[in-house]
Amino acid sequence: DDSLKGEGLENALQKIASDAAVFPTVANRADVATAESQLSRSSFAEAEEMFRGVSESPNADDRTLAAAWTGLGDCLYRRAEAKAAGGDDEGAKALFDEAQRAFMRVVVLYRTELAYVPKAAFYAGRCIQEIGGELAQDQSNKLFNFVTSVFRGSRWADSAKQFRRRN
Repeated sequence: DDSLKGEGLENALQKIASDAAVFPTVANRADVATAESQLSRSSFAEAEEMFRGVSESPNADDRTLAAAWTGLGDCLYRRAEAKAAGGDDEGAKALFDEAQRAFMRVVVLYRTELAYVPKAAFYAGRCIQEIGGELAQDQSNKLFNFVTSVFRGSRWADSAKQFRRRN
């Protein structure tokens, strides 16, 4: 139902997930959709908990797992940004590292899930830059080059090009 948004959408999805408990793939997809809705309204803690639950499920298909790991990476990235803005550089680096691993899981394990791979590769590169270190620019550029060459013309390729020019 396209008219449902925010909490109304989330309540409907939770009912689907509950009713579909005997069909774990359907329940996991509904949980991912719920978490994506929470993420869109900046309910990062709730979304992170749901994404973690799906990412640990043995009954989720590749598309659902790619979505869950990308969403988890998003939540961790936002938390890392908040810690960095608050001056907690060590806490931020730890979260950027965890986010980078979530994003890279999508790039490596779910590479055929094209709805998620370019975003995950872009943000993995951003995480590497935020963490820093000797090889950070080279490693992030490899990811940005992957996005710009394989996903040419996409929003993520444009972002990778623009971001790379600024750094």
